[in-house]
Amino acid sequence: MLVVYVVDSTVSAWSAVYLRQTLAASLTVAPMAYAAYQAGTVVGRASVDRLVQRVGTVAVVRTAALVVAGALAGMAMAPSWPFAVLMAGVVGLGASVLAPLCLASAARLRPAASEAVLARLNLFNYAGVVSGGAVSGLLGSTGEFRLAYAAPAALALFVLAGARHFTQPPRTSGT
Repeated sequence: MLVVYVVDSTVSAWSAVYLRQTLAASLTVAPMAYAAYQAGTVVGRASVDRLVQRVGTVAVVRTAALVVAGALAGMAMAPSWPFAVLMAGVVGLGASVLAPLCLASAARLRPAASEAVLARLNLFNYAGVVSGGAVSGLLGSTGEFRLAYAAPAALALFVLAGARHFTQPPRTSGT
């Protein structure tokens, strides 16, 4: 959860500034990265259930982590603002499926106390939003906005290490 919200905060808070200051996008174009990120988020959330049913939770988490890492690296190395906008949309697509899958898996750890588990897990939302925005802003203020996207790309790879721990709901004989 922490990684998801670090990524979310980085793209949400700083993508327009990154496009404007680093990639010389106009004031009119600069917000497009955030819009693309949000569009990717909508598509990702709308398709996650179907993907999990088709290929399983672990495969979706691994793929999403690779997509997020690759797209953030793409943003960090973007040669132009249109490419960065495209990559922001891909980041949204991948990152948006991780939070609900993490929450669902955590709730299945202790079904009798799922509310308590989810409440504790939500602390990582706050930590991720604050740290992602702050670290990205700090890197950006030094003129290193490319690093502000490369750092969470590396963090997204850590999700791969934990992907095998994402539990899947029990399958019924009818599905």
